[in-house]
Amino acid sequence: MAISSVTQPSGQVTAYNPVFSQMSSNDANIVGIRADIFVDGTYKTTIDGTNVLNDADDFTFDHRKIAQSILQHEIRTNITTFQLTDAPVSGAVFQLKFYEIINTAGVFTTNWVEDGAGSPDFTGNTHSIINFALQHLEDFDDWTVDGVNKKLLTARTGGVSTGSQSVVRGVPFQMGVTSFGVNNRARLRTLDSSFVQLTNVVTATVVLLTNSKGIIEIPSANFSSASAKYLEITLENSSSVQKSQVYTFPIVDDCPDTIVLFWQNHYGGMDHFSFPAQRKVNVNTTDKRVKRPLNLAFNSEDSGEYTLSSQVNETLQVFSNRLSSSELTMLSELIRNHTVVYRWRSAGVFERVNVRSKSRKVEDNGTIINQIQVTISPSNQHTVQMGE
Repeated sequence: MAISSVTQPSGQVTAYNPVFSQMSSNDANIVGIRADIFVDGTYKTTIDGTNVLNDADDFTFDHRKIAQSILQHEIRTNITTFQLTDAPVSGAVFQLKFYEIINTAGVFTTNWVEDGAGSPDFTGNTHSIINFALQHLEDFDDWTVDGVNKKLLTARTGGVSTGSQSVVRGVPFQMGVTSFGVNNRARLRTLDSSFVQLTNVVTATVVLLTNSKGIIEIPSANFSSASAKYLEITLENSSSVQKSQVYTFPIVDDCPDTIVLFWQNHYGGMDHFSFPAQRKVNVNTTDKRVKRPLNLAFNSEDSGEYTLSSQVNETLQVFSNRLSSSELTMLSELIRNHTVVYRWRSAGVFERVNVRSKSRKVEDNGTIINQIQVTISPSNQHTVQMGE
């Protein structure tokens, strides 16, 4: 008896698309193939293959749900240093080990033992899985770097010629990156209104990113100067050879009441956008009450109900100003993938919020006007009164 590989993942793959293996057995009495899943070299769980239709010898395995349950987003809540850091919890190394299940004259035999303790009949490739999704007609190579025409891991558009979304002075942010190479580092330049360079700094060299995924942390101190009007980010190697296109962000000054939301885009990176001060706050109170007997005589406290607790729920509606087409494209990520959203409060302080509703408006009366409105609330509602 023997298992052979028909197909299996290799290199780096995405968690929100099929992570597909197909194994075949040459044993005439095969009834199933089982797989132990190892994550970063440690046994995690076991799954059984699905028999291929009209082919009793072949079995398929798709372990993306396992990867999705393990991998996390990574938002850096205290960005104080310009640096390129590893992103170890949003990517992991997976390996499958396969076992035949044989039925001979009603007797089942297998080398599988629980908790990954068996001797596998076939050991699959090691492969990295990252919390990343591809849309129709997208290719993963389009989102890795190592060439000036490649993109950083973000939904933001880049390049001086094409323009890009702005960043808010005083608000730190992060950009994700995938790179299969070694000696990665990021370069940051600030420019004045005439595109004259003001500052030019690089991060320390990162020899190799675990699972080929990292995060560029950009503190507000690096673009706080009032004369700085543009910020440029580029990935390069230790010899200053450019590994990605240049990303240019206009730097804007917003009022103190601006609402800044951060969210995870479908590429596994964190995007953010500043909503101006136009907003509506809705507060409603829900009481829990109990009936109580009334006194026979007149009493100022003879209310027929007694309040046990009151819970205050707050929702916040925020509205964008007029949006460019590229800004609207970037903000569509917030509409499409709104499960991981934070409101930036101050340095190192992020509030987890839930997106209750969202809408997009496009008006055309000779001029196209794009706008987005989002309703959010704190992810944990607060009880303001309990008991008396």
